[in-house]
Amino acid sequence: MSETSDTQKLSRREREAAWRKQEIVEAASKLFVSRDYEETSLHDIAEASEFSVSTLYNFFENKEDIYFAVIEAELADLNGLARDAMSQVVGPGEKLQAFASAYFGYVLKKKEAVLKFWQEIGGFAWAVKERLHKRLQESGMLPLALLVPVIEDAKASGVTRDIDATEQAIVFRLMCLSYLFMWFRSGEKTDLVSFAPVVVERFLDGFGRRG
Repeated sequence: MSETSDTQKLSRREREAAWRKQEIVEAASKLFVSRDYEETSLHDIAEASEFSVSTLYNFFENKEDIYFAVIEAELADLNGLARDAMSQVVGPGEKLQAFASAYFGYVLKKKEAVLKFWQEIGGFAWAVKERLHKRLQESGMLPLALLVPVIEDAKASGVTRDIDATEQAIVFRLMCLSYLFMWFRSGEKTDLVSFAPVVVERFLDGFGRRG
């Protein structure tokens, strides 16, 4: 195994900066869940993270920037859980189910935060939504980066039809989101994770190789 060069390692200052930024994001996340976005000030975030407001400005442009960073952190956590779950199984069908199970399991674990962010973002002005969308474009590609190789394997092994893998990945992800909405609208009466095999089954009903 080759030794990592010093230029590839984070310096002490960089490690400390990354830690401070993470502390700010984690403190802000708790505040944004417990109260409305408009009711949370930079002073509140500074106090909760035990840093000064000027320190916050060293890492973020404004409160909106911090809010977007909180959403990005949540998406990164979700992607990490899905990646780990998919690495534990073999076969495209099993990996797709592992992705859905991790997705739904994360929502169950973070239900309060997920609901709060959905409701709050829905009430934002269109300009803010547009900025958030642009900011999250890269984060939104993370799940597709996990799903596309799996679907390519599914196509190669004859599990799914020869249709663009990215298109299939987008559909599968949207199906997960649709079942999540259905679960919330039903009053959360069903075990959310139990929908994982159902999503895979319905997906293969549409994209599975027939005959």
